[in-house]
Amino acid sequence: MNNNYPDFVTDVETTWTLNVDDVYEYKLPALKDPEGNDEPEVYVNFMPNQDYPPFLFFDNNTNTLIFRPDSIWYTGLSFYFTIVVKEKNSDTVLYPHYCTVKIAGEPIDPLKYLNFTNIEFSLSEINRNSSGSIKWSHPVNLTFVKENWDNMFDVYTKNVTLKHHNTTMPLIDFKITELMPDNMTMKY
Repeated sequence: MNNNYPDFVTDVETTWTLNVDDVYEYKLPALKDPEGNDEPEVYVNFMPNQDYPPFLFFDNNTNTLIFRPDSIWYTGLSFYFTIVVKEKNSDTVLYPHYCTVKIAGEPIDPLKYLNFTNIEFSLSEINRNSSGSIKWSHPVNLTFVKENWDNMFDVYTKNVTLKHHNTTMPLIDFKITELMPDNMTMKY
């Protein structure tokens, strides 16, 4: 007696080539279980060690794949996923269909596409009141930097007894106290 995986009644499409800003919907074919001993079901899954398409949505009510590649950064890239058909009451009777989505065009080089400015900063020596300043090499949006400091930077201190502890420690409280009008200097 065999117990084979369920499958689609017709061949399923497994490769797509789309353009940025396309909206493409693909309704999966109906499912069948040749033995009739269980209810077939389908789901979409990641493919190990491959880029999953962040623009893929699966409507499990209608078994429809919905592709919406809406970013120029997808151009020229390939993404991978699996469409898995299985028996509802089994975790072993299944079959993955390996799928590829290619976004047409040449990949975009961010260094050529965007206008980058290389910005560096320097820290002043800390005075006896534990304050100092940060000086940027070009004007920046200091308000943005202050409001997003914790998301962009981790500030550590080294223990003066490093020989014994051999560790760095995150600074518990780091506060920007003043933004200077030159848009290059922050005091802390």
